[in-house]
This record gives sequence, C-alpha cells and structure tokens, in this order.
Amino acid sequence: MTFSTIRSIPNRHRSMVVSMRIRLALPCAVAMIATASCGGGESSGSGGSDNPVDTSSSETQSNGSLEAANTNDSTADGEPINGPVVSLLSPELGLYAIDRATDEVRDLAMDGVEFTDRQNQPILIGDSAYVLTATTIDGQSWSHEVGIGKVELASGEGVEILQLGTDRETDDDTDVIAFELIGGADTTVWVTRESFADPDDVTYLSFDSSTGAAGNEFKSLPYEVTTDDGTTCTGDIRDELVLSDGTLAGLSNGWPATLDAITGEIEPLVEWCGSDAEINLSDLLAPEEINEYAVTETGEPIPLDRAPDVLRLVEPKVSNGTYVEGDGSLWWIFSAFGVHWDSESPSAALGGIVEFDLATNSIVNVWPLGGDTVAYDSGDGDDDITSVSSLTQADLRFLDDRLWIMDWREDAPLRVLDPTTATLTSIDIEKGDGVDFTTANLISSDPDSIWLDVSRSTITSEPGELQSSLGVNFLDQFDPASDAFTSSIKSLTIIGF
Repeated sequence: MTFSTIRSIPNRHRSMVVSMRIRLALPCAVAMIATASCGGGESSGSGGSDNPVDTSSSETQSNGSLEAANTNDSTADGEPINGPVVSLLSPELGLYAIDRATDEVRDLAMDGVEFTDRQNQPILIGDSAYVLTATTIDGQSWSHEVGIGKVELASGEGVEILQLGTDRETDDDTDVIAFELIGGADTTVWVTRESFADPDDVTYLSFDSSTGAAGNEFKSLPYEVTTDDGTTCTGDIRDELVLSDGTLAGLSNGWPATLDAITGEIEPLVEWCGSDAEINLSDLLAPEEINEYAVTETGEPIPLDRAPDVLRLVEPKVSNGTYVEGDGSLWWIFSAFGVHWDSESPSAALGGIVEFDLATNSIVNVWPLGGDTVAYDSGDGDDDITSVSSLTQADLRFLDDRLWIMDWREDAPLRVLDPTTATLTSIDIEKGDGVDFTTANLISSDPDSIWLDVSRSTITSEPGELQSSLGVNFLDQFDPASDAFTSSIKSLTIIGF
C-alpha cells in the first residue's frame, strides 16, 4: 500500500451531499458477474498489501498477513452483524453479511423476497441496513412487486417491511415505475416513485421503518422565486438525501436545499437567485491561492493578475450530485473544467472540497484538490491533448471524523481528507498481477469500516480507439483505526462460483 500526502493546507474559515440514491436494477445473467458492467456493487479491490492481488484464483485472497475469508459458513439469522451488508448478483436473494474482523461471509434471509437491488448497496440508517426488494409477479418474467427490506445489525434478521407496488403490471406494459430509496432517520424511511413516461412527476413517500406504516406523501413542486431586482429563477430538487435529524434535503441549481416533509415546498439553504446572490471562488479565496486549486493544460500557473477574473467564473457548487452529511455539515466536491480567462489562454480546471455548515447555512471551509482535479493525456507524448479526465464524480462518506473520497475514474486512489489537520491523503489501490486498471466505489453499510467495491480489469482487445476489458470483482476493507487495508474477498467466492 502506498500513502502519498498530497498537501497540508491551513483551514479557510469563511463566512458565507453519496448522495445515496438507489434505483432498482433487474438481475442480468449470472455469467456476467465477473464484469464491471452488470454487478455494480459486487466488486471490490484488495487495496494495499505487500503482495499483489492474484485475480486468476477463484478463492478469497489472502494478502500479505491477511487471512483468507471464510465464506458462506453460516446462513443463520439471530447472529449480530459486525460489518457491512452487501447485495451481490446471485441466482438467489443475493444479500450477505461480512464480519469485519474475520472476513466470514454468511447468507442473509428475507422471507417472501426473490432478490434485492443488485447494482446499488444497502443504505445504513441507524442500526439497520435497508435495500429495495423485488419479487417476480406470477406469470410474468420482467414485472415485479417492489418493496423495502430491512436487516437489523444487532440480530442479523432480515424482513421485507412493506411493498411499494409494481414496477410494471405486465411484461408488455410500457409504463415502467421507478422506485428510489433515498434514506431515513430515527423511525422513518423515505422513497421516491416516478414514471419513466413522466420523469418530472415525482412522488415522495415516507414509511415507519419498523412497521412499514405509510406516513407522509407529496408530489414534487417546482421552485420559483422573483427577487427584488426583478430576476425570476425556477428549478426543481435533485439528488435527495435524508439528514440525521430527519430533514429531507436535496440540490436546487446545484446548491443544498430542504424539502418540507408535508407540502414538498423547496427551501434553498443558499440564496442563489439574483444578481447579488451568486457565490463564486472570489468570495472564498485570495488571488494568490488560485494555483492550489487550478491545473492548466500546459502545466503553467494561472497568472496572478488574471486570478480575480478566473475566481469569479467558478461557483463551488456540488458536482454531479455528490454530497454527504457529517459532523453537522454537508461535504462535497466542486469541479469546473474548461475555464479560460481570455481567448488566447489555455484551458484550466479548478477543483476543491467544500464544508457547508448546516447551523449557519454557509461555506466555512474549502480545500484544494489541485493536481487531482484533472488529468490531461497527450497520448504517445506529443504536445496535443488527446483526452481529459476530471474528478467530477465520486462516492463520499464521512467516517472517523474524516471525509473519504472514492473517485470513479480508472486507477483512482482512495482519498481521505482530515479536516483537523487539513491534510488530503491518497491511498493507492493495488492492481495485482495481470491487471491493467482498477475502478472502485464506496460501500457504506458498515458503521465502523470503509469497504470498497473494486473491479480489477484486464484489457482484452484494443482495436483502434475502442477498448474492451474483463473485470474481476472484490470486496476490500480499509480499517480507519489502523489506516490499512485489512482484507480482500473475491465476490465470485461469496455467491458460490
């Protein structure tokens, strides 16, 4: 495992959410499990050990001093879960519990349920994990009764607490209904329901997380406001999550907002409408700080005399709906690509991490991503840029007083921000023998450890500019207490292949 401290930056005190959205995915052929395209949330990486990961073996990996996992040794309920609950692409229910100390994996049961969401992992709400469930309607092949399943970590017992309805009445029905589990708190869990035929018509529904009894229900409402200067702004709410106090939150125009749990009325937490309301980096940074946040395609710094103009061009909004709550704040990544300060200037990308205090509804800290924001590729070494990869999509989790960032790009490391020391650290994910690249996602159903869903991929053909690859999926654990990867489990061994 390689640790490389990128920088240590003083906190910027200024006065001024993964988002876990789950959409039910139907199971695809079990033969596709080894690829990254079908079984999202089933792969994971071996992370960092002294010995490379051998992806050719179908057994659970034992890396360095790590002991191989004992998979499927127990199917009994009534045993506490000391680790994550994961959903994998299996011919059966596909829900498993992993013991973070021993790597023992056991099947979980949920009476009356055929399978669980296969492309997204369960959400941790309090001391239980929740997941969408589906059971095929009699006489149909692709039509299902959709519900919400709950697994109590203290007992290991799983139960479908309610049924939400059908995703379609029959296989021939073209009006497909999508359900999304967006989170919960205390005794309530929230979902959305929308029709593919009218994606703007979204219904929010809450349920008692113990009994499944229906709670509040309302339709999404557009946001519209006219300011004193005559500016009219409209918008909607996206990328919802539920805050720890039960408040429904989301993004409006890229900024955090809340939803009234009874009426659905949108209340922006940031006043973004109007000529005087815009927030940009010039409100948060001094001009001489710009090159901590910026990367140009030429590698040259942005001239200091042009810094104020560039800073005014960038709003530190939430990038691609990626934000998370932690320690009384919302945390997110902002990333702006293709910024020019005049017609002759090279392209620049600016990116950073934002802490938004929920008590004051203001940005209180920003930290630079710097060189991690964008990668310019000139192919075989000539001067022409052939591809650009920017950090705009990532999974976030706030755990152990730190912000964990898993970038979706190929060969991205696991990054962790310590707000106390203002240190951003990069932790390499080891590839292993014969692996060309890795991709990874965070699994957030373990209250005490970081787990990664990593696909280790080998390029199988590369005709011209097209590329095909085959990925092998692993579940890796990174222990925040020891700051080390402690286990790696091949997903295929869990489901019995």
